[in-house]
Amino acid sequence: MIRTFFLVLGIASAGYGQKVQVEFDESIDFSKYKTYSLQAGQVRSTRPELDSTLVDKKIRNAVIARLSAKGMQEAETNADVVVGYRMGSKDRRETESVPAGRRGMRTKRVSYRVTDATLTITMRDPALKEVVWQAIATDTGRDASKLEEHINKDVEKAFKDYPPKKKK
Repeated sequence: MIRTFFLVLGIASAGYGQKVQVEFDESIDFSKYKTYSLQAGQVRSTRPELDSTLVDKKIRNAVIARLSAKGMQEAETNADVVVGYRMGSKDRRETESVPAGRRGMRTKRVSYRVTDATLTITMRDPALKEVVWQAIATDTGRDASKLEEHINKDVEKAFKDYPPKKKK
C-alpha cells in the first residue's frame, strides 16, 4: 500500500506556486536503510536557465546534504538504496485582465510565459528491485531563473518527514 502526503505552498502574489508530494511503501521499514548510492541525474528543459550542469550540481548537492542530515552515508558499492532524480520543465502561456485606461475603467489582456518545473526524486531498493519512496516537487513561475532558486527548498521539503514512520 502506498501512502501519499501533500505539502503545498502557494505564493500567488509573486506569481509562484510550489507543491511537494511524497509517496512511499508503508510495508517498508525505512530505518534499515543506512547507505545510498546516487545515480547520475537528468535535467532537461527548454529554458537555458534550468538546462545546465550547474542546476544538476545544485540538485545533486541538495540531495546529498539532506540524506547526510538524515544520517545516511553514501556508499560506492552494495548500498541499501539507490537514489535518482530527474528535472524537467515546460512553458505555457497565461493571460489575465488588468485595469487600463483613465481611472482604470477599461481592462487590458496581458499574456505572459509561465514555466512549470518538476523535480522527481526516487529511492529504489536493489534487493526488492522496486521504488520504495519518491517525492515529486512542482514549481510554477514566470521567471525560470527564480525556479532554480527553489531547488534547495524543494529537496528540503521532500525529505522533511524522511524516514517515514512504519504504520502499526
